[in-house]
Amino acid sequence: GQLDHEEFKKFIKELCIMKSDNVLNPWYFVFKGEQPWCTLTREAQYHNEYLRHNQHDIEWEEGNVDFCSNCILHSLVKIESNSIFYVLDEDKLKIINKYFPSLRATTYSKSEFQVLPNNIKCIWRDHGDYCAYKQCILATLDYINGI
Repeated sequence: GQLDHEEFKKFIKELCIMKSDNVLNPWYFVFKGEQPWCTLTREAQYHNEYLRHNQHDIEWEEGNVDFCSNCILHSLVKIESNSIFYVLDEDKLKIINKYFPSLRATTYSKSEFQVLPNNIKCIWRDHGDYCAYKQCILATLDYINGI
């Protein structure tokens, strides 16, 4: 089936999971598009281009894994059932709840994040400040500094 605009907006392009007992080794995924670019509606292509230019700077075709919520959940089996997952805003929380309804997730009440040092780069490729990997690191630094 064709990915409509509302579903497209809910697609997860990248995901970073940092366990509290191993903050220096996050799990980071960049997901491939769910269907070929040429089959997306013009509106979905426009939305992807907007996100690429204004947020994640990742092309639709880029990615190192297919998106599979069950596969990710099975990878998280080792995480205790009482774990809480933090996301940075309400829109992302809705997306996480849609794909991972069994996870306990909430928004992270962040103070103003520090600027990440230039020597810390995304493990995928450097693709801007909205990178999920960089945001994960910043949230961890904010959390540690707040303790």
